[in-house]
Amino acid sequence: MAANFSKGQKVQQVSPSIIGEVVTLAIVGDELQYLVKYPTADGELHQRYFTEAQLQSVPEPAPT
Repeated sequence: MAANFSKGQKVQQVSPSIIGEVVTLAIVGDELQYLVKYPTADGELHQRYFTEAQLQSVPEPAPT
């Protein structure tokens, strides 16, 4: 088995980028969280709560 990375090489975790829309807001403990609805790569819809620090807005495309 060949290794794809060598000792000392800098790497980062590959994680999917979730793009969806906010469904609702909730206060969990002392923290505001956002329920986001998003499609997976296979087109299946999922929902998950995120903290504000885990999200950033997606710019709207410019009108054509």
